[in-house]
Amino acid sequence: MSEENSNLSSKSYHIYDLDATKYYFSIKHLLETESNLKLDLNKEQYLKIYAQHYLISKNYPVSLIGLSDNEFLMAEQILSQRELNIIEPSIHGVFNYFILQQLICSDIDLIKQILNHHLYKYKGSKLDFINMTRFFTRSSIKQNSPRLNEEIRLKEVSNWATEHLKDFEEKINFDNEKEKNEAIVKLFKVTDHFFKILEILRLHDILNDDGSYKGLTNYKTEIILLIEILDEKGYLIRTNQTKRGKIFCDFFGVKLSDRSLRDERQVHTDYHKKYNDIIPSIK
Repeated sequence: MSEENSNLSSKSYHIYDLDATKYYFSIKHLLETESNLKLDLNKEQYLKIYAQHYLISKNYPVSLIGLSDNEFLMAEQILSQRELNIIEPSIHGVFNYFILQQLICSDIDLIKQILNHHLYKYKGSKLDFINMTRFFTRSSIKQNSPRLNEEIRLKEVSNWATEHLKDFEEKINFDNEKEKNEAIVKLFKVTDHFFKILEILRLHDILNDDGSYKGLTNYKTEIILLIEILDEKGYLIRTNQTKRGKIFCDFFGVKLSDRSLRDERQVHTDYHKKYNDIIPSIK
């Protein structure tokens, strides 16, 4: 059955919206024409289960055990009216069932677009939707599809979830890095001075290739000397010493306790002189 359904009401909807009415007839068509169906599949029971979820979506009082023949007949009469019944994306309720049917009926090359559409429309945590697709939807297709073999379809769903989970994690990391960058830049009276200091630290091999703090010694507390010199030479705004130390440590990947950050001098004074020579005075 094509994505366009001229028999449906003219009410506007997106081609990837989950119209429960439309996909009943898509499933029915699949059961009538598909040659690769499971040998033990009960087609009538499959349609009854769909009709049961359909009536639930329309708030009809039906038994959760299963539809009687009369209830099934009623459902088919309602469905025959071809009225739109858009199921909005959710990780709860009937959406889980209907997205399964939509993905089973749709062409494999449309799966990513369909999932992208629902992810965009989903109003909760995007990560929840991705994980629902990654675990529940994928396993449901495997267990409940009327087809005998769905490996390609399963792979497409799995690839979509994996790609979006990676994008989501990268966005979180980017946001975290952005937050750290903004925090340390705000400690400097002049933003350009922060970038100038980074260049100087790299030039003197005080930073690792990934931007973390290597230092001149094996002491983690050495970073306190850098902060002191920057403060003494007027680069930094006045703020709480421990808070300032935490921001520097967080940015440069140094782990120090609050107590260590409060200690004024923990590295030999010779290195204080070296940092004093490395960090230029503000002109």
